[in-house]
Amino acid sequence: MLLSICISSVVAQPYYFKRYEVENGLSSNTVFCFLQDHKGFMWFGTVDGLNRFDGFTFKLFRPNRDVNLVKNNNNPYSIFDNAVNTLSRDKEGGIWVGSFFGGLNYYPKHYNLFEKFFPANGGGSHSGHAIREICKDQYGYIWVGTEDAGLNKFNPKTGISISLKSTGAKTDIAYTNIHGLLAFGIQLWIGTFQHGLDIMDIAILTTGQTLVL
Repeated sequence: MLLSICISSVVAQPYYFKRYEVENGLSSNTVFCFLQDHKGFMWFGTVDGLNRFDGFTFKLFRPNRDVNLVKNNNNPYSIFDNAVNTLSRDKEGGIWVGSFFGGLNYYPKHYNLFEKFFPANGGGSHSGHAIREICKDQYGYIWVGTEDAGLNKFNPKTGISISLKSTGAKTDIAYTNIHGLLAFGIQLWIGTFQHGLDIMDIAILTTGQTLVL
């Protein structure tokens, strides 16, 4: 009887939450992703801009304060698009930002501006505008999953991307709509929209071959 009373007492303990919303400085109440940088700042990707939080106030990075989803490539101090789907920190301390319509953005550790990468005609650029997932592997490559154009392997040293698309072959990814990425050792786990899970041997891919297990 005593044991049951103690358990009931523990279960009955209330949970307390501290909530941040637009009235507290957050740019939007719809938050898609977040991470902590090397200085301890928290970064939040929302449907209406990228926010950096120091524990007291929010600093906002977005291309336009009044109109949502307006592209502005001429402003180096903002991201290219307001809707931020995913964030990833690299080993140098920089932050990779994937947006829904604005491609891939990079915020270096030592500079207060954004580098922007877009799909372009010809080879070397990444495919897709709707960036859904970003992750880094142990070899230093950045993997970028899109909702509209498959998977990309990006070399940050050269700025060159290799695009991997679905063609129906067993050595290709199952589908072009990527919803999850995880680099684990020599494997890349790829979650697709309604087409299952692929596991890629990225050690083989570094030699110029593609193998999906």
